[in-house]
Amino acid sequence: MNKKKQSLSRRMLFLFLFTIILPVSLMGFVFYQYLTESLQKEIILYSERSMKEKNEYYQLLMDNMNQMALNAMQRSEVQASFQELKEAVELSEISSQDTTEQAFEVFSQLIQQEGIKKIQLLLLDGKGLEFSDTIHPFYAQQPMIWQLRNESAISPQLLRWFWNNDNLSSKNEKLIAWLPFFENSQTQTSGFLLLYMDMSFLHSRLRGDMQYEQYYAVVNEDLLFLYHPHENRIGTHLKSAYLDNIRQKAPATVNDFDNHPSIVSYSLIKSSNWSFLSFIPYRYIQQRTAGVLSTSIGLVMLLLILATVFGLYLSGYYLTPLSKITQHFKDFQLGRSDLVHQLEEKGNNEISELTKWYNLFFLNLKEKEITDRKLAKSQSEYHQLVNSIREVLFRMNKASELIFLNSAWEDITSHTIKNAINTSILSFIHPDDKAKFEYAFNALLKGKIELKMEVRFLKPDQSDCWMEIIARIDEEVDKENKILISGIMIDVTERKELDVLKDNFINAVCHEIKTPFTSIKEGVQIFKDGLSHEINLEEQNYVFKTLNKNISRLQRLLDDLFIYKNIEEGEESFIIKTDSLNHLIENIVEEMRPQVEEKQLSLEFFQDKNLPPVDFDSDKLGKAFRYLFDNAIKYTKHGGIKISTQLSGDKALVKINDTGIGIQADDFSKLFQQFSQLSCGLNRTTGGTGLGLVIAKRIMDEHQGNIKVESEPNEGSCFTMELPIFINPL
Repeated sequence: MNKKKQSLSRRMLFLFLFTIILPVSLMGFVFYQYLTESLQKEIILYSERSMKEKNEYYQLLMDNMNQMALNAMQRSEVQASFQELKEAVELSEISSQDTTEQAFEVFSQLIQQEGIKKIQLLLLDGKGLEFSDTIHPFYAQQPMIWQLRNESAISPQLLRWFWNNDNLSSKNEKLIAWLPFFENSQTQTSGFLLLYMDMSFLHSRLRGDMQYEQYYAVVNEDLLFLYHPHENRIGTHLKSAYLDNIRQKAPATVNDFDNHPSIVSYSLIKSSNWSFLSFIPYRYIQQRTAGVLSTSIGLVMLLLILATVFGLYLSGYYLTPLSKITQHFKDFQLGRSDLVHQLEEKGNNEISELTKWYNLFFLNLKEKEITDRKLAKSQSEYHQLVNSIREVLFRMNKASELIFLNSAWEDITSHTIKNAINTSILSFIHPDDKAKFEYAFNALLKGKIELKMEVRFLKPDQSDCWMEIIARIDEEVDKENKILISGIMIDVTERKELDVLKDNFINAVCHEIKTPFTSIKEGVQIFKDGLSHEINLEEQNYVFKTLNKNISRLQRLLDDLFIYKNIEEGEESFIIKTDSLNHLIENIVEEMRPQVEEKQLSLEFFQDKNLPPVDFDSDKLGKAFRYLFDNAIKYTKHGGIKISTQLSGDKALVKINDTGIGIQADDFSKLFQQFSQLSCGLNRTTGGTGLGLVIAKRIMDEHQGNIKVESEPNEGSCFTMELPIFINPL
């Protein structure tokens, strides 16, 4: 019981987990991601916007500074002061010259410009004049001269910038802009105009937003740090691969120079080719979103605790009644309980409501079980009835595709129902009959009341069978409102074959009648025309003998027809008496011996002296024997015929052996078939209607006997008449 309770508790806990805790956790995670992405987008937008503003500001500042520097260099006062500097032997002499004072007034306008600390005129030999608050001469360090001389100007009219590594310079003056001083020649530089930037001014302009902990860095075209909040980085070089990475990914999250994740934005100051970089540490986003993450984790933990407590409570509250219901289901499934048993309803809550509907469910289940049994029985009877019908019941759609067939389809056509369903009926109809069926089917669809016709169906072995199809359009349609056609197919193969046999029989009868009738007509004509006196007595006897022979032939033919008709209609009477079978067979053998000798055949007759008297109708049994004996004479050209009687148990046997042409294997099925003759090639030469063997078989059936045949082509045949010694009265 405790095990079940723990299992149910865990399941309820898992249910609460998947329905509440996981969605809440997912929502918290999604909100955390959304907040992070929103802050990141906000910071990127701010960084891009601030970068754009600073870029525009510095672009304007540098353009103004560049233009003012060019204008100053073109002033005559500056040109004159530069010339005096070149010619002076002692620098102390220069500062008091009038031209120098005039140049000082020109440079004062530049010094008043924001960001410029001081201005210098510098010769290649190191002599220079510095203009700030005052004028004083100086000698420049040689490394600085070399640095200026080695720098190649992009344009003589464009300010160049570099970081002065001279330790004597103030930290706030190390960023220098310079222009080459060409004087009157444009081919060789005589000196330089140097503008020292006020770094404190630059610091104030490049201070980042403290809210985001933002800071900036500036790199010149030579990848030299011109500005960085950490002074130890100023004057150092930046790796080109790192700058390329920033250019490709910005604005995005990239590690800064201290390998800390930061959102980096990049901009280029075109007038100076500076790379302007903005860094906002990613920890700002993490700090802003940490509260959301911790709140989500705390909420999930609280929900987990509540889920555990709530799951245990619910499992205990519902366990007992649910266990009873479960046990009842198990007992019913294992056959230990019937559907009549009801569970007790207690209280007025969800469990009692469940028990109420559970009991109602089982009552309905009992009724449904009874109904299903009746329905299954009805369906079984229906299927048995449908499949017991020997005719094919079918249904097809207007595309002539079969959608229902009973088992008679397989029995008659040898095609499986599985392969026939959803296949057009035309696929099974003989090619010569397809057009006829399509015409009749289309007429039915156009409004004809009924389709009724006979067509041939091809079997898998390519043999055919005749089917009479009767079909009508259903009054009801299927679920898709499509027309359905139902009907029946009747196997008329035997009737069709019988019709063919009847036609053959009629032709044979006509031939059998025509031949003797012609002979009789010619003989009568001789006497009618008075020609009998012109022939002698012997010839007259021959004519009379021929007439008598043909009249007897007609008589036998008519007798065969009447006997067959009476036997088929049950009107032929049989007079059964106990008599000697040996005596009957012996008389008929002697009677028909002349026919055997006429064909020059040998004839032998053997009697079983132990054969007792047998019950038979001597007239009818004699006819049956004559038919078999006559066939032996007809189909034997050489050799002879042996006839014998024999006692075999409680049966009397009469055997007729001949050395004739024998019987083909395909003809065994036709031996006792009405209106048929054997396909041995002697039908027309031997004559006959094909009724002989049929009548003989019917006579033996009436005697409760049988006829057996053994034969080999070109070797002869043996017909055996089996007759019971005593015939049981019907």
